[in-house]
Amino acid sequence: MQQEQIDSFLPIEMGIVSKQPTNYFCKTLTGSDTSTHGGFFVPRRAAEKVFPPLDFTQQPPAQELIARDLHDVESKFGTSFEVRRR
Repeated sequence: MQQEQIDSFLPIEMGIVSKQPTNYFCKTLTGSDTSTHGGFFVPRRAAEKVFPPLDFTQQPPAQELIARDLHDVESKFGTSFEVRRR
């Protein structure tokens, strides 16, 4: 196999145990999940399970996330805690 073909496989496909956490949250977003500032809402339990802890020295508590996709492209996201009133 050529190197670029090998690089395109996920570790599990090659029989390699991943060191990355396997926690994930999946939900089809609806209009009520999004906001006018470009954010979206994630249920608290899912956020606590999947995302790193928030920095409570900031107001509101927040955290920057950097995600890298399968093409090695980085995307930066900000997370913050917001109480949503029902």
